[in-house]
Amino acid sequence: MKELFMDPRRVLKAFGAVIVGVIAYCVLVAPLVKEGSYSDVVRDTLASVGVGYCAAVVVVGALWLGVIAVINRRKQ
Repeated sequence: MKELFMDPRRVLKAFGAVIVGVIAYCVLVAPLVKEGSYSDVVRDTLASVGVGYCAAVVVVGALWLGVIAVINRRKQ
């Protein structure tokens, strides 16, 4: 189980899936549940939710990959 969390390719794939999910929410789901025109809702949701969550995912993913690199370096 530990190897699942220590494989950089799997980690990148997982964080990429989270980013795609955030963008899909902003583009597909939010306009269905919020009032306003499609373009206004998408723009506002991307600006408020999308950018923040994507930035957080990138930071956490970079930290995770950094920890993996440090652990792998110590093993050698």
